[in-house]
Amino acid sequence: MSSHSSLGIKELLRLTQTRLDKIKKQSRKKSKPAELPIIGLRESDEGWQVKKLPGGYLVTGKKIERFAKRTYFGDYHGEQRFRDIMYKMGIMAELERQGIDLGQTIQIGSPAIVNLEY
Repeated sequence: MSSHSSLGIKELLRLTQTRLDKIKKQSRKKSKPAELPIIGLRESDEGWQVKKLPGGYLVTGKKIERFAKRTYFGDYHGEQRFRDIMYKMGIMAELERQGIDLGQTIQIGSPAIVNLEY
């Protein structure tokens, strides 16, 4: 075989092509028919819900509950940071849209992780 004079190159290419064809045929026989993909909606970690309770509101959602668990509510700045997160997520806007009044409580999580006063 010589690449310079092309001696034996065509035979090598033909042999390689026939072996590849055999491998493709074998893999087609062994492969299972393609299954249809399942398309669905997964619950997002970003999502949250606001429900009206007697005397206050209940806020649930994976992300906001994780923030509440990590927040130290004995500290003014920690609580303000948590309220800022609620504003940025749109939770406070939803509470105001539903008509929350001053003095009502906001319960985070069910069972309650924390109760905040609006």
